[in-house]
Amino acid sequence: MKSFDDKWNDAALEARAASPDLPEIPLGFATRVVTLSREAAEPVISWLTSFERYVFKMVGIIAIAVFVTGGYVAKDLMATPSIVPTFEDEVADQFLLP
Repeated sequence: MKSFDDKWNDAALEARAASPDLPEIPLGFATRVVTLSREAAEPVISWLTSFERYVFKMVGIIAIAVFVTGGYVAKDLMATPSIVPTFEDEVADQFLLP
């Protein structure tokens, strides 16, 4: 049996002796390969982009909360005032302040 080095050298000699016919590379091939590799690459999400997404979501949630609470306040302001005095007015009338 041959040793590994002998087998390796024989295979290397055969590989050097063979000259495969390489096809002609078409014009613009490298550009197309680079373009396809850039399209296939997944975009890297930086911490700044992630933070911006978080901030925009929070701003949206806060805006919705402001509109909802503003609606409740506007509803109370638009309501007709009651003729019955409130509890605070009754207490103030009971005690005379010096």
